[in-house]
Amino acid sequence: MTNCVCGGKYYAYGGTGIKILICYKCGKFNCKVKGNNDQLTAIFINEPELVLELIKIKYLQPIL
Repeated sequence: MTNCVCGGKYYAYGGTGIKILICYKCGKFNCKVKGNNDQLTAIFINEPELVLELIKIKYLQPIL
């Protein structure tokens, strides 16, 4: 895990072609996607609860 600028830690989750780092302290996240990263990042910015839903349904799994 890496550190966030707020002093919290990023937690990594991954799925098919997606890797997301989330800081649960301040809510910042970093998204890396194969293909069009800007479009998916914009979706996550407008609907951040989607990231949590993808974790809940286990599409995104914790990366150790």
